[in-house]
Amino acid sequence: MALASMLVKGLQPALQAARRRLPPPSTLRQSRSFSAAAEQKTRKVAVYPGDGIGVEVTALTFELLDELQRRCQGGPRSFKLQNTWYDWGCDYLDRNGTCAPPDMLSILRP
Repeated sequence: MALASMLVKGLQPALQAARRRLPPPSTLRQSRSFSAAAEQKTRKVAVYPGDGIGVEVTALTFELLDELQRRCQGGPRSFKLQNTWYDWGCDYLDRNGTCAPPDMLSILRP
């Protein structure tokens, strides 16, 4: 079994346990004096899987973040992530001779 597969298999129970430890949605929707929707900001996230932690670990991490985002929706801790996935890294290196495009920084700037 490949090391990455072993890591993912090993992380699955931890991911499931983390999901169980998340507060239930009903406790996250407490009212406040301000509008949670108005306070919520969308955070842009550039995802560069495999930049040292592995593609599989990155995918599992974002599954957990998606679940947390869903559970917090509409509550005072509400947040929104706008993920943009990039295929940079070793596969990109094999195809293009470099790990990322030369204009990487301009791509990532808002």
